[in-house]
Amino acid sequence: MRKLRCGIMGPGKIAQNKIATALARNKNVILYAVGSKDLKKANDFAKEFGFEKAYGSYEEMVKDPNLDVVYIATLNSFHYENIKLCLENNKHVICEKPFTINTKEAEEVIKLAEEKKLFLMEAMWSRFLPGTKKLKEVLCSGSVGKIKTLTVTLGFNNDIPRLIKREFGGGALLDLGVYILHFIVGMLGAEIEEIKTIMIPTPTEVDGQAMISFRYKDGTIATAHCSITADYTNEAVFYGDAGRIVVPRFSEVEIIKVFRNTVLEPTVYYVPYEGTGFEYQIKEAVDSILSGRTEPDSLTHAETLAIMRLMDKIREIWDLKYPADIR
Repeated sequence: MRKLRCGIMGPGKIAQNKIATALARNKNVILYAVGSKDLKKANDFAKEFGFEKAYGSYEEMVKDPNLDVVYIATLNSFHYENIKLCLENNKHVICEKPFTINTKEAEEVIKLAEEKKLFLMEAMWSRFLPGTKKLKEVLCSGSVGKIKTLTVTLGFNNDIPRLIKREFGGGALLDLGVYILHFIVGMLGAEIEEIKTIMIPTPTEVDGQAMISFRYKDGTIATAHCSITADYTNEAVFYGDAGRIVVPRFSEVEIIKVFRNTVLEPTVYYVPYEGTGFEYQIKEAVDSILSGRTEPDSLTHAETLAIMRLMDKIREIWDLKYPADIR
């Protein structure tokens, strides 16, 4: 089996802490190129992690004929143009969440990828973890009966400047709420009939904290709480008519606690992930590319679009627009 020459676009903190390490652990990957707007930064990153080449512009990197796939780890607001640049130069793409700023952008790049028969994936690492897949099995087993309510929280009191800047796609929803929406849709589906939400803006007029409730056709309610101004528990709880399922860290599922109404002690499942956790999404992406697929099984284009549409609807209720929404 041939190996894929991989590049990283945007060698920032997440690329340093997670992506480079996960790529290096895949036997079918060659650490090939790093692209940055700062050549020194690209060179330093390439030297530290063992990439063969460094480029001082994204355009120069994607024109390298030997490069196969690019992992995009740039700021939210640049994902659309970065994805498009890669696809137009016939590179497969793995792009960090949020996939794009809005549905229109997402639809355009997905259409382009499918026309060019190139692989394109949103890098929502939690969707690929073994713990997430086990949780889905437990949920579908009916062990706690019919699910009536799901509550999910994720929040951090951040002082990172980009998180409150509208021009960078800042705000709690696109940065943290996207994890919750992926979790809810992954577990309960995307057939949502009604959305209710409250949002408190930051002084820069992006969403600082928010509550979002979804009503499903069968009567199930899912409620999300996300914030970039306060520390939350990062917990999910499914309440069924025969018990509840508690997931202490839903965004990186490793522990699942099942409490049944008729049983004194909970059943606890431990499903730890290996390495950084990013290895699982990298493996599925690499295996998909090598087998000629244009999307992964664990997170299809349709699911990514469903998340983008939900975020668009929520922001429409808030009347929160980004530059990408009006161009």
